Order: sequence, then C-alpha cells, then structure tokens
Amino acid sequence: MVVGDAFREALDVLKRNMTLVLPAVFGALITNIFFLLMVSSLKSPKGTSLGIVLMLFNILIYALVQGMTISMASDALRRGSCSMGESLHLVIQRLWALLAAAGISAILTAIGFSLFVLPGFLVMFFLMYTFVILIVEEAGPVDSLKKSLTTVWGSMKESALGFGGLFFFGLVAFAIRRALLGMPLVGQIAAIFVNGLFMAYSSLVLLGLYNRIRRAGQ
Repeated sequence: MVVGDAFREALDVLKRNMTLVLPAVFGALITNIFFLLMVSSLKSPKGTSLGIVLMLFNILIYALVQGMTISMASDALRRGSCSMGESLHLVIQRLWALLAAAGISAILTAIGFSLFVLPGFLVMFFLMYTFVILIVEEAGPVDSLKKSLTTVWGSMKESALGFGGLFFFGLVAFAIRRALLGMPLVGQIAAIFVNGLFMAYSSLVLLGLYNRIRRAGQ
C-alpha cells in the first residue's frame, strides 16, 4: 500500500502541476546544445580540454535540474503548487552540496558498473533518496548519501518495490524516447518532454515514498 499510494499520489500531483517537467526540458535542451559543441570540439586534439569543460558544464546542468525538480515536487506535494523561481533560488543556495552529491554518486555508480552491472544498480538503489534528503532536509552531501543508505537498509521491501517500479517506467520512457528520436524535429522535442515527465514523476514518487517511510519510522 505504501508504495502504491506513492505512485498514485505522484500521478495525481503531476496532472495538476505540469510545470514540474520544465526544469528537465530546459536542462535537456541546454545539454543537447552543449553536447553537440562537445562532439565537434573533440574532433581535434586542441578541442579536448574544451570538451572536458563542456562535460563538467553538463554535470552542473544535471545537478541544477535534479535540485529544481525535487524542490518543485516537494512544494507541489506539500502545498499543491510549485514555482520555478523559488526552486531555482533554493537550488542556487545548495548548489555546491548538489554538485558534491552528484559527483560522489556518479563516481560510486561508475565504479559499480565497471566491476559488473549488478554492483552499479545496487549503488543506484542504496543512493536513491540522496537528492531528496539533500533538498528537503537541507543535509550535507555526505550526510545525504549516508542517510539514503540507512533509509533503504531499514525499508528494504518498500524501497526495492519503489526502485523496481521506477526502473520499469524508466525503461518504458526510454523506449518511447528512442522511437520519437527517429522522427523529425517534432519527435525530438516530444522525446525531451517525455524525459521531463519521467524525471518529474520519479521525483514525486521518491519524495512520497521517503515521506511515508520516515513517518512510519517515527
């Protein structure tokens, strides 16, 4: 019931707050532009350093998008509405913490996938609440990582069901995006919107699930 309620609530809130998709949409547009620049820069040895800079910029955009989406999702769940301006202000204040958490998570996940596929998924599973804790509870990056791990460990069944459900929806969204990317410009824009929908929905689910687990443990 806990997991099902979180998924249902996320869908209801998303229907009433479609602006939740905007950070991911804008982030994807900016990232795609810089990705094209990065690819062209890497064609010559002189452009390698520029490519690294652009890649780091993409990480910055990812951290901003994650933080804004979760902040907006938290407001939507709490008061029924959300604001991009308020969320951007909060995220800028927490930017260094977001970047640190994103960097540590990326490194740990990369190490996990380099060993074998399963350790990488395990890392993603145990760190699934990291950004939620960092934004909602204003915890530091290391504390957010630790609390995510302990939360998952203490609610293994609920967290596993939630992670599995989001993984399934992620595969569906990926398949839809792949199909849309084969179409002209309109299809590519629609693919970006689908990515925004999934990111907004997954943020709402993670927030709802984390809040329910936390209340149950009190």
